[in-house]
Amino acid sequence: MHFWRRRIWIGVLLIATAMLTKSTAESAKPSGWLSLDVDRLETGDLIFRRGQGIGSWVVLDSDPQSAYSHVGLVLRQTKNIWVIHTVPTSAFGENDVARMDSLKTYLSRKDATQAAVYRVQEKYGLVAKKAVQIAQGFVKDEVPFDTQFEVSTPDKLYCTELVWRAYLYAGLNLTDGKLDPLDLPFADGQYILPSRLMQSPYIKLIAKTQS
Repeated sequence: MHFWRRRIWIGVLLIATAMLTKSTAESAKPSGWLSLDVDRLETGDLIFRRGQGIGSWVVLDSDPQSAYSHVGLVLRQTKNIWVIHTVPTSAFGENDVARMDSLKTYLSRKDATQAAVYRVQEKYGLVAKKAVQIAQGFVKDEVPFDTQFEVSTPDKLYCTELVWRAYLYAGLNLTDGKLDPLDLPFADGQYILPSRLMQSPYIKLIAKTQS
């Protein structure tokens, strides 16, 4: 019973998010992308953004300690910078999988109003590179978006979980095993909120956009 009540509630949120995402894309929105000091970005950086959709509002309301609602991992190549992440874009999120978008796409003004970049301590540099390799594996394997937001199901991932699990498999538990209990309508449980990652003792702020 709890499973279905939880699924209905989350399903409503995802449908609303998908509908708003579609309408937003079709309406007049600021063009371009948020500007960051891209020269400072490195592979393994955590890049947070603040979205504009209903799903983002729900995250922000549930996580008042964070100004951001979404996160991904930076992959820096010779000529390109990518962000590995997972996000629901369809009804129920059932056809969505881990993806790799260009930095400009990730920071498109239709999807982001603010952004910040965090980096693990220098001694974890090799761990960061391994974490990104693991995240690339999530993309290659088309790991589904976790519509239930369950940390206990590694075969499905939501955004903060993807980042956390990539680093966990690489040898660093960014949250030291701590989760965030939430009592949401029909969807109470343990989650990893953006602020949980931002408060990690292993990372520090590198850059952010001006609000």
